[in-house]
This record gives sequence, C-alpha cells and structure tokens, in this order.
Amino acid sequence: MYPITPIHSADIIPFPGWKCAFMGSAKLQPVTDADLIELNPGINKLLLKPLPLAWIAKASRLGNSSLKTALALWYVHSLQSAIMLSNRHRGEGIYITRQASELFNITRNCEREGLRQLETAGLVRVTRKPGSKARVLLRFE
Repeated sequence: MYPITPIHSADIIPFPGWKCAFMGSAKLQPVTDADLIELNPGINKLLLKPLPLAWIAKASRLGNSSLKTALALWYVHSLQSAIMLSNRHRGEGIYITRQASELFNITRNCEREGLRQLETAGLVRVTRKPGSKARVLLRFE
C-alpha cells in the first residue's frame, strides 16, 4: 500500500471513491469515508450542518425506503461539500456510495424505490445511465 499524502484538496480526484497518492501520480487508491475524515480533521463539525427540515419531513411521509435514501443522500452531499469535491461540473449530481448504503442499511431495491419516490415527490432529480449508478440532484424548494 502506498502512503497517501495529498498536498491540497485539488489533489483529490473529483470522482467520489478515488484519490491520487501523490500529485501527478498515476497510482490510485480507493477512499473510504474514514480516509476523508482523516484527511480533513474538522469534517465532523462540518457534517453537523442542519438538515433541511421541510425536505426531510416530506421524505419521511413517503415511507421508510425514501427516508433512508434521503438521509444517505444528505450524508453524501454533506461529506462531498465538506471536502470541496463540489468543484466537479455543476449539475453532475451525487450518488449513494457503498459506505453510505452500509451506514444507513440500504439495499439496492430500497435505494431504487426510495429514489423513485423522492423523484415523484419532486425532492430530487435523477439521471440514470445503463451500467452506472443513478446520479441525483437534490432539490430544496
């Protein structure tokens, strides 16, 4: 295993789940949420930003799968905002990571059903492509 020593947040490749071991290095390693927290010591405070209560309340009325999916989406959104991965193309969206799925106990079926319900309620906009995870844009209105 190569040591991971990013120089700036720009060293982190703007794709969730991967980062560069050294600036300009071609060696990529998978990243867990724990690695991201280790790289950013203040991240726990940043993750405590308030949940959009009206958005979460709407999601909770849709059912258990949509609430779990909404919380996982908010977690991923907060985590990526905290480490400034949002320098990706605006409008590209986020997706529920494997770690978030495990943390919130979300199965693939639960995720699909939750995303469908959230999209129908107008809380998210989902972009689906064959062979890849659904990209989600959160809609706070």
